[in-house]
This record gives sequence, C-alpha cells and structure tokens, in this order.
Amino acid sequence: MMKMKIFKSLLLLPVAAMVFVGCQDDDERYNGSPVGKNNLVTLTGQLSTNVTSALTDQKIEFTVTLPRTFSDTVAVQATAISDSGRRIRGSVDVMPGETTATGDIFAPGGSIFDTTFDMYLSGIALQTPDPVGTHYFLTSDVLKIATGNSAIPVQNSERLIIRLVWPDATSTTNTLAMTVDRPTAADGNAPFQNGGREHRINVGSTGNNTGGALSTEAGDYLFKIKATALLQQPIDMPYRLIIVYPDGEADVFSGVYNGLTTTSPEITIAKINKSYVGNETVFTSENLIP
Repeated sequence: MMKMKIFKSLLLLPVAAMVFVGCQDDDERYNGSPVGKNNLVTLTGQLSTNVTSALTDQKIEFTVTLPRTFSDTVAVQATAISDSGRRIRGSVDVMPGETTATGDIFAPGGSIFDTTFDMYLSGIALQTPDPVGTHYFLTSDVLKIATGNSAIPVQNSERLIIRLVWPDATSTTNTLAMTVDRPTAADGNAPFQNGGREHRINVGSTGNNTGGALSTEAGDYLFKIKATALLQQPIDMPYRLIIVYPDGEADVFSGVYNGLTTTSPEITIAKINKSYVGNETVFTSENLIP
C-alpha cells in the first residue's frame, strides 16, 4: 500500500474542512422511545473503511451505505468502542435521495500493545419526521480494527516523523534498532527518544543530515529493523511503525517478526520517498512489512 502527501516547502497547504461531519454527537438525537411504539423499522446498513490499524485518537475515515433513500437529510451515527470500554461516536449526514456518505471518527485505542476495537453503525435520525409516524433504528456489521496503547507522535508542521515502537520499549530487556538507509548520505541509526526509535525528515530543503535523527535530502529512505537485546529468544516480536505527516495525519504499519533473535537478519519494513514538484514537497510512504 502506498500513500502520497503533498506539502509546501515553506508554507503548508491548508487542510480542507470536512463537511457534514461531527465527531461529538448529542445522543438524544438518536436515542429515545418513539411515541406509541408503532411502525418500528430496523434498517441494516453497511459500514466500511480502508483503515486496518489505528491508534488512540487517530482520525479514521469511514463510509456509510443505507439500504434505502430518504426525501430529506438523515444523520447516521457510528460508534467505536475499545477493549476497555472507551466509547467514541461520530456522525455523518446522508443527503436526500442518496444512500452513501463518508465521515470521520477518532479511534478509541486499546489498553495493551496489540489488540482491536469494534466499530459499527449505532443510530439514525431523520431531519424531517416520517409523515406516517414510522420510527427507524439502524444496525450494521461490526468491524474489528487493529490498535494498541502506543501514542501518536505530536505533529510537526516542518517535518515528517517516523517512530518505531514495540512492547515495553522503554525497558532494557527487549531492544530493537532501526537503521535509516538514506538516498546519498550515510546510513543512520535512529536514536531512542519519545518512547521509541525516531527519525525525522524535513519538509524543506535546508538543514543538515544529522546522524540517525534527522534527514533533509530528497530520494528514497528505507527503514530496517533488528534486535540488539532480548530477554528470551527466539521470540515473536510485535512492532509498529508510526508515520505522522506535517498536516497531522498518520499512518500505522504493524507487523510481527516471528522467531526473532539477536542474530536474526535485518528486515526492511517501509520505504518513504521525498521529492519536490515546484515549491511543493511530496512524501510517499509504502508498507514493506513481510
């Protein structure tokens, strides 16, 4: 999977506002007891997303498909719930005569490094009451999204941030190293900071390549990992690479290095390309996890 992001070298492009989307909903809009309890209809909608992994408070896009159209706008509610019960809701408006709409919701995260959260459609509200008094309920399939207790790095509008994390990364018992194979500068070993191995690539063309912490040049960057210390081995070691773009959007690449030992070969898990188009910087990321 490849993802491309474009940024101004000196000034970031403005982030487009999402229309018809609210991440915090008034539950009274969707809940309650219909008067008379007559003509109750349960609709089964479809919920989909291209996201397979998302961390705490990471914004993810979802698409709603209803089984029928309405003559006026309807609001559809989606709910995401973590393994520890943290619940987040988001909504999207489906326009008159349409059955599909796309919105955003924040991921609730998880209580351990490697877990999942559930996401499903949980409510529907008609802007104009049904003239014959029909009340609608909405259900859907349940999606399971991979997640964990890793934190998303804080956005830096001038840099792309790449962070490698693994279980108990702050301890000295299990230690992973990340090598950055740069376009022309010498390879660098990403230093341990902010709870993981971290490397940054400048949006602009100024600045120096500094060890394994910072790069500036355009071209392909390969990110490779290996173990330097393990409490026990071999071990099936889960890990994730978190990429935060200068506009705050994030990608999460997750994997497991099966049978890992301190003599296991270094493996390549991601490629990031930096290029210039006029005065714009283009970052393209590719998941290479085996």
